[in-house]
Amino acid sequence: MRKSPGIIEKGFTVISLMMYSGGPLTVILSNGYSQGEGLGQPPKFDYTLIRILFQIIYSITLVLLVLDWKRVIYFLLKDKILLLIIGMVALSFTWSFTPTATLTGGIALIGTTLFGIYFATRYGIKQQLQLLGWMFSLVVILCFGFALMLPKYGVMGGTHAGAWRGIYTHKNVLGKMMTLGSVILWLLTINRKKISPIVLVVLALAISLLLLTKSTSSGINFIVLILTSVSLRSLWLRHEKIIPVISVVLIGAIGIFTNLTAASETLLGSAGKDATLTGRTQLWEAVEGKIQRQPWLGYGFDGFWQGINSEAADVWRAIGGWPAPNAHNGVLDIVLSLGLIGISLVAISFLLNVIRSVSWIRLTRSQEGLWPMLFMMYVVVSNSTETSLLVQNNLDWVLYVAVTISLLSPSSQLVPSTSDVAAIAIAP
Repeated sequence: MRKSPGIIEKGFTVISLMMYSGGPLTVILSNGYSQGEGLGQPPKFDYTLIRILFQIIYSITLVLLVLDWKRVIYFLLKDKILLLIIGMVALSFTWSFTPTATLTGGIALIGTTLFGIYFATRYGIKQQLQLLGWMFSLVVILCFGFALMLPKYGVMGGTHAGAWRGIYTHKNVLGKMMTLGSVILWLLTINRKKISPIVLVVLALAISLLLLTKSTSSGINFIVLILTSVSLRSLWLRHEKIIPVISVVLIGAIGIFTNLTAASETLLGSAGKDATLTGRTQLWEAVEGKIQRQPWLGYGFDGFWQGINSEAADVWRAIGGWPAPNAHNGVLDIVLSLGLIGISLVAISFLLNVIRSVSWIRLTRSQEGLWPMLFMMYVVVSNSTETSLLVQNNLDWVLYVAVTISLLSPSSQLVPSTSDVAAIAIAP
């Protein structure tokens, strides 16, 4: 068997995770451009360096997976739905409206998926959270450094002038990352018998960044996830006590949701927005019209939002010329890419993960055991107004793959011995 990961390999993992999160090279290479600066279409920037770095990450990841090929095959064969999704992405260039973009994007998604597989098969869930904690701690430090020392890069101008974005290109990206990072740091804090002052400080700084983004949706998502983490502990109770507790939680959640819906005009107005969610509802209506033309297989992976000469141009014209980079909804973007067949596969995968996550909480009875279900909830809330699922070079997809593979393990270490794998392979 391979030795435990050393400091160099862990360093590679942490840096790669930060690259997949979207920072800091993108905002540097874009010269600190902010949405709404200047007139007309946003300028195009040269991201060749980022593509080269990701290709290096793909290559190193592939080598590391080959060194552990028996374990990798063991877990991959246990989740055929994930393989079907990736297979559909790989084949979608055959019906794509922009086959070259689909081929390029599909290769990148496969590389991203491989890193998620590596992350799950090389590290247990507890180790994954620790490495993510280190990564987000580094991100928090860099975000404050960029905002305070390099405000051209760390603070937005244009439409969202004054909002912090740290090492990312947009305040919403920083808000989404700090939502996820704060939840992970929260789990690391409550999982210790003796609370670490350092972790508490980093958690406080991460929440401060979340507030400085002025992202209303990210703030609400963070509160929802923290409340969910507290509620999920009810699954540690005896069977006869679980149903009453969950019933109370569900009734409370429905009540809160109903009240928020009824007061949406007031809430959004106080946040300086309107009930159309900054134009998203019009965008969704236009996207739904395009989906009806290609309902079953979609337009091919990454084949829709490809500039003024692509199918996206019809959507942009319908919403008054706003060059939306995606549908701002994870479900709609998957249907655009892979149709109803593709979203059905993703839905099955997600449902299986939820079921396994509940079992995992009951089995582990630990704070890190809450992580898979919390991440599934994060996927739901983050993809309601943004798109981050089934996206190449994206941390959310890395973690989705990692959680999916991790949940297939009978223990938090996720590491069957070589002899166990061999025995399973030859068993009738």
